Amino acid sequence: MCACVVSALPSGFTNPRKPSFRHPSGKAAQLERDRAHPNYRLKSTGEGRGVEERGADRQRAASTSSFRYPPEEEGLPQFVYERDFLTPQQLQTMQSTLQKYRPKLKKDHSFAIKRKSCMVPVTSAAYALWTGKEMTERLQSLLQPEVLPGDFPMELRLYSIGAAMGWHVDDLMYEEPQYELVFTIDNTSDSFTKFRDHAGTLHSIWAQPNSLLVIRAAGVRHRVTAVGEGERSIIKLLYTTTYNKTQLYSEVIDSAPWRR
Repeated sequence: MCACVVSALPSGFTNPRKPSFRHPSGKAAQLERDRAHPNYRLKSTGEGRGVEERGADRQRAASTSSFRYPPEEEGLPQFVYERDFLTPQQLQTMQSTLQKYRPKLKKDHSFAIKRKSCMVPVTSAAYALWTGKEMTERLQSLLQPEVLPGDFPMELRLYSIGAAMGWHVDDLMYEEPQYELVFTIDNTSDSFTKFRDHAGTLHSIWAQPNSLLVIRAAGVRHRVTAVGEGERSIIKLLYTTTYNKTQLYSEVIDSAPWRR
């Protein structure tokens, strides 16, 4: 497997502030907070996941232009949403990537349900776009100055009907929490990305095509609700502040569907 590794780290790397966790006190209190949130429209299912009500909820969620938690003055970002992220030409590159590598998608034997994925080669135009100087500088401005492209492979992922991802916190694959980037190429689905902040508040976002989600590892709990109609295609990659890895890095690599 070929992966791009940056050999030198910039000076002045610092350890990011470790997240503090504040868990809900029981299922009843958690449900009460969920129902109090303006974006709560969750119908219970027998499988314990859920299906978003359509129409007004998706339209309201799609109107969100940008979002950052916590606010910039309160520390390093844990969850970021940016709409209209790429230029039309750059978006075309991503759409071409989807068409080119879609036939290579395989069933994802991971924590996700019914998701498909494949690796995007380091020689691709998409890889060049997301790891180039222009994008690196833009993400350094958005996140923190020390971030650089990670050496974990870029993935194309597809959520079709029935695909979902339950509540989880992203694995810590580097000694300092990496930033996991999720770029939505296209989205005709009714699936939402949800996360719970450290105060227990539930947030819900319908990721528009050409939008970027960034989640800091070992941070907030989040999930992707089950797709009931349509599909969502994304590119997943990492940015990091260090190339010193944890044991989980190798374990995640070894279990990837494109290694089978």
